[in-house]
Amino acid sequence: MELRWLESFLALCEELNFTRAAEKLNVSQPALSQQIKLLEDSLGAPLFHRNGRRVTMTQAGEILKQHSQRIFTELKQLDVALRELYGLRRGRITLGCSGLHLLASLAARYHRQYPDIRLSVFDARSDETMERVVRREWDAGLVYWDASVADERLSVLPLHQEQLYLVVPPHHPLAATAAVDVHQLVDLPLALLPPSFWLRQRLDRHVRQQTGQSLQAILELTTFDSLLYVTRITGVATVLTQSYLSAAAWRDLCVLPLVPAVPPPTVALVLPPGFEPDPALQALINLAKLHYAQLPAPAHGAGEPPGTDYTPP
Repeated sequence: MELRWLESFLALCEELNFTRAAEKLNVSQPALSQQIKLLEDSLGAPLFHRNGRRVTMTQAGEILKQHSQRIFTELKQLDVALRELYGLRRGRITLGCSGLHLLASLAARYHRQYPDIRLSVFDARSDETMERVVRREWDAGLVYWDASVADERLSVLPLHQEQLYLVVPPHHPLAATAAVDVHQLVDLPLALLPPSFWLRQRLDRHVRQQTGQSLQAILELTTFDSLLYVTRITGVATVLTQSYLSAAAWRDLCVLPLVPAVPPPTVALVLPPGFEPDPALQALINLAKLHYAQLPAPAHGAGEPPGTDYTPP
């Protein structure tokens, strides 16, 4: 028995007409008739009643139809499984992210699970990342997403509601407090992201709404790493995110929640609309959901110096 005989058999089951079934299969009617005869001979049972132009299935034909459909379903599932196996052993994913802290730990977890997949990560602002994903220059992006600004050019998968924290050295006047009121921020010299950054805009807007005043940014730097470094060596307070603090070594500093809390920005994965991810990218999407679901909130820092045995939270 050959698969092409079963394909011809199922086409005839659907059409119940030799001419239409032959056209569907792009074969001649005599060739189709020959394949059906070979199948019937191999099974030792007639599969169709032929009454002039009228064709109906026999009981044996009904039974074979059910089994044939299951055979082709299993073959399709086998094909998918093999493609997934192949896809996770080779391939490349190109990602943009609004700060490497959003992706560094996730990328490390992904590489441990799928070491043969090449992962290329580019650090860019959220607007640039989304634009490059739309143009399909990058496969996906991990960005800070503003749900109030819809973009129909993208499919969006929200992953995490990001919290913002004040970070100060242990000798800072606020270091021993349990939380910092945003009214206290306006009197502090701060190291912050530049005003062009979306997170900075969100923080500024929240402080103005709560206090009617503006923040005093005496230093403006474009990366969280540089902000943390400046806080450590100068004592100037800064504001950092939960996702960054979950991966950074900050135990020699104090991390304090803000009250009222800044409305949490959304960390989201963006994809081109209608895009069907390949198995390698789908595995990354699944891992990203798990990673952000497990993201810990930073504990109140105790001003402990980081040692060689320190493990980031």
